[in-house]
Amino acid sequence: AAPHKGGALLNSLHSLLMQDYAGDEQGQRALEFLLEKASIPYMNMLNTWLNAGLLNDPYDEFMVESRRESHQSIQGVGYDGDDWKDLYYIRDIHVLANTLSDESVKHQVLMTGKYWNAVRDCQYSDDVSQERNSTEQMDGVEVASTISYNMNFVTIKVQIDQVYRKASGALLRLLLRDFRLMQSLRTLKRYFLMDQGDFFVHFLDAAEEDLVHEFEHVSRGRIQYLLAMSVQLTEQYEDDDEPMSSSRGQCAPLTAQSIRCTFSSESLIDHLDALHAESGGIKVQDSRTPSRHAYGLANKGLTGIEAFMLHFPVISFPTSLVISEQSLASYQLLFRHLFFAKHVERRLVNIWLDQQMMKELQSLRKALGPTYCLRQRMLHFMQNLIYYMMYEVIEPNWLELETAVRAGEESIDDREQPQYGTRNVDDILDVHDEFLRRSLEECLLTDPDLIATLTKLMSTCLLFSDQMKRFMTKTKIFEEKTSLNLEKQRMQQQSVINPDTMKTNRALRKNLIAIRDERRNRLARQTARVERELTNESYKRMISRYDEVFNDNLGEFVMQLKEGRSRNWHGENLFLRLDYNGYVTKSMGMD
Repeated sequence: AAPHKGGALLNSLHSLLMQDYAGDEQGQRALEFLLEKASIPYMNMLNTWLNAGLLNDPYDEFMVESRRESHQSIQGVGYDGDDWKDLYYIRDIHVLANTLSDESVKHQVLMTGKYWNAVRDCQYSDDVSQERNSTEQMDGVEVASTISYNMNFVTIKVQIDQVYRKASGALLRLLLRDFRLMQSLRTLKRYFLMDQGDFFVHFLDAAEEDLVHEFEHVSRGRIQYLLAMSVQLTEQYEDDDEPMSSSRGQCAPLTAQSIRCTFSSESLIDHLDALHAESGGIKVQDSRTPSRHAYGLANKGLTGIEAFMLHFPVISFPTSLVISEQSLASYQLLFRHLFFAKHVERRLVNIWLDQQMMKELQSLRKALGPTYCLRQRMLHFMQNLIYYMMYEVIEPNWLELETAVRAGEESIDDREQPQYGTRNVDDILDVHDEFLRRSLEECLLTDPDLIATLTKLMSTCLLFSDQMKRFMTKTKIFEEKTSLNLEKQRMQQQSVINPDTMKTNRALRKNLIAIRDERRNRLARQTARVERELTNESYKRMISRYDEVFNDNLGEFVMQLKEGRSRNWHGENLFLRLDYNGYVTKSMGMD
């Protein structure tokens, strides 16, 4: 026993007592005396850890060890959920073999101190600390204040279990009720997961013109101002059931007003490439295909749309246990993916609106058919992709997360802790991590091949939108439509100012004839300009190239979904949405 210390020394003495000195009454009395005195420092550390979450072990003799430099309270900063699970660990060499060696007991000892430690680090823990340090009736059994070495295994196990339940309930109550974790998660869902549709519309209506430039040239201050205004407009009509104010100011949950904008220095695909580096990375060759641009090249640098992210500068403890830096990074990945996909859909919808101005050009419907068909197929793809991610991935996963968190809140007041479900903070962490893991996987962000092909598809759609916008500018459809609207407005104003001029039938017929002639002349001019562009070989090659690239990439994407159904069953839903009638697989010869 001489070389040992702490728990290892107590185990050696106990081994001598039970084996080598069995039957030696005098030797046993000596060993019992040594155990009684030698165990005092160890048991003091055990009781301090179980009742206060404090680790006072200057000589490394206790069964629990910390991975952080200081064992003192850090007042709510310094660690979050990323290192919460590894903050403390068990040293088996110092575990008391006769009473604490059971795996469930070791786990409860470790977690009880961690829970009290977290409660102490919360700024508003006075009430809980008072409750923690007092004795309490629990299920009719009084919780003892101390554990001694001479207690039997059953007594120690029961007492540790009671203190464990008390510590778990205290931290769970702080996290779910005082700091209102569910409200913070709803804020993340509303903005980071694009659940609030009007926010996206308000923001892009105001900021899209700035964000389409390369992100180095985007004014951060202006974007932050527009972001704050969009959030304010959104929150103005938000009817939240939970009260926003609290008598404990620092206990307030994350709010939309604290969201800040930031810009990544790399694209989403480059970020994912770094994450998948161990598996070979994401190889996106010619991601800006097709190279055929009839009306000039698009920006080659990283645009503000691609680099834009939302961010919370400060997440207070203990909310940071759940919404850690790594968790926030996962939310940002999902946001960038959804934001870019919605932006591409928005651009295609705007192209559809623009092309409605040409529906009067009846003689060109056939010539415009390939362009309309390609735009509609792109729009169909983007809308089904977004529907899949929003309503078949994020929403079901969110409902499971919300149900689990609510179950944890209900378990706080239960005298009998449930055997299954959300029972403590670690269960909340596991459920939240699983929500993010499944959402990332089912949104295709963890599959290098799928995300590479999807990136090429969305880039093709975005470049096509750019070319169609330039086509509308070249044919001056907007200009003539604007001038016509101004002329109509002028005539209406004139009729209001001089109503007598419009009273005679002759004047009325004259105006109607003039309007009809002007419309006929306008349609003739527009038809000539649009027909000239449509018959241009450069335009034909451009549409043909975009159609070819989109078909190839869509076929590759659908094939990857079809082949990966055994690995990712959820991809079956997207596969069926994109190829519900078998058109894609038949046209690509993939039956």
